[in-house]
Amino acid sequence: MEAKVGGFISGKEKELGERIQEKIISGQTILEERELAKVLTALEQLPARIEHLQSLCRKVIRDVEKEKLEIVRRNDRGFVVIVRYSAEEEKQRIIHYCQQQAFEWTECPRYIRINQPAISIEIKRL
Repeated sequence: MEAKVGGFISGKEKELGERIQEKIISGQTILEERELAKVLTALEQLPARIEHLQSLCRKVIRDVEKEKLEIVRRNDRGFVVIVRYSAEEEKQRIIHYCQQQAFEWTECPRYIRINQPAISIEIKRL
């Protein structure tokens, strides 16, 4: 989620999220009321944002597969689509697709994505 205030909250235990939410509701937070409203709004919108990003990832995967390009870790649930290339022409096709669709992208190898020639389509940045 992006509220443009505060920090980053992550955890796999539901109880942690519930405890944080209780502290926010009870006023035990360093955020000002205006900033807190942004965070709460972003939290409310999070399920819709996740669905939107997942839908875009599915579309990108379909589009890329039609072009007979190789998707790395096709079934990942993240919000990036990594497309491997083996020739400069393939790389340029992927980049052109990203530009047409107004998707940000990064070139691999990158240790946080894949250590092979690929383009990482950064759906999460939308």
